[in-house]
Amino acid sequence: MSGLKGYYFNNTTLQKPSAHLRTDPQIGFSWLKEPAPTVNPDGFSVRWKGMLNPPVDGEYTFSTYSDDGVRLWVDDQLIIDNWTPHSPTTNVSKPVKLFEGAKYPITLEFYDQEGRAVIDLFWSYPGYDEDLIPSEAFTATKNYKVTVVTGNIDYSILDGSNVYLTLNGTLGVSAENYLEGSFPTGSKRDFDIDSTDLGNLESVHIRHDASKDTDWFLDKVIVKDEETGQEWVFSCGKWITNNPAITDPDKKLGRTLRPGDSSEPKGLRNGQIIGLKADNGVYLARTNSLKQAVVARVAAANLINDPSTHFEVVKLDGNKVALKADNGLFVAYEEDQASTFPPYRSVVAKASKVTQAAQFEAIVLDGNKIALKAVNEYYLARTEKKGNEFNDVVVARVRESSYANEPKAQFEVTVIK
Repeated sequence: MSGLKGYYFNNTTLQKPSAHLRTDPQIGFSWLKEPAPTVNPDGFSVRWKGMLNPPVDGEYTFSTYSDDGVRLWVDDQLIIDNWTPHSPTTNVSKPVKLFEGAKYPITLEFYDQEGRAVIDLFWSYPGYDEDLIPSEAFTATKNYKVTVVTGNIDYSILDGSNVYLTLNGTLGVSAENYLEGSFPTGSKRDFDIDSTDLGNLESVHIRHDASKDTDWFLDKVIVKDEETGQEWVFSCGKWITNNPAITDPDKKLGRTLRPGDSSEPKGLRNGQIIGLKADNGVYLARTNSLKQAVVARVAAANLINDPSTHFEVVKLDGNKVALKADNGLFVAYEEDQASTFPPYRSVVAKASKVTQAAQFEAIVLDGNKIALKAVNEYYLARTEKKGNEFNDVVVARVRESSYANEPKAQFEVTVIK
């Protein structure tokens, strides 16, 4: 779309949130009243952003006519800076070398303190006298708010290495954006990325350059289109590192992530009947013995024909789910401290209604794998057979710091119907 994206603020400091958002074809305004119904008539500011498309090679001179403050960046270089209250004033840049066919980021900031608000943006170049920059010389950009979530995993901290993110959509690919700063354990970091309209986001690529010996466990990346409100969630749940001390065989310095909805874990939608496949290749099943324990010992070939492997999803708030067995009872975490034999914290199917102990937080991992977090903050896990005891019993005793690297705590979702 031609023009510049204008973010209008009801303050003189460009402080978010914006009060109005629109695409302005040209920057040539003289306002005696408010520039939009939701914007103050005085004491407002505007930031225009987009890409500049020079029509010829050559040296370009930019100028502004403003009342009050103005700043102009072209190709990320500040070339006009008069951020002061003043009467109508002309400011002129030094010549800037630009090339036909290239696209250059351009940002114009303006504030009005009181009275008439005036802002014009001109250019001149070889063979072309000074005039307002025309609409066709601009390509409007979108602002994407990017939230990077670092997992709450021991030894995961990224500090000193450079992090880069690229957005890929149906309408194009963004530049590779540098995400400045450190990423401590269990942190959320927000960034603003400006790009041309990318359409529906299909993937993000995130990497770091390992310039310092740091390990990073990335939980997810969330991207929001600030204009439309549309949000994409790119789950990761993996290490981004090349440190040989990290034993995960799938560790990498960069990952391409595809979107999923964090409020609707893959394969877990209300009323669906699913099977949950453990890392040993067999499915979870309800048994009539051992307090109707939930175990993992039904072969994949028997999944469809064995009702004890069928669990109905009852969707609760957020990522919470309950799993209803074929006998009408719910899978529940059960504390069994009275028992003289481990494992304690067993998982059974004998709750007649959804209690807190029957609510599990579903964490989406790569592909269609999930981890299930019990009310005691431990993750469900398959345990190995020890002699004649506990034949692949499923318990809840993998810690928060271990679930992502522990195959026994990762279950593959199979939708039955």
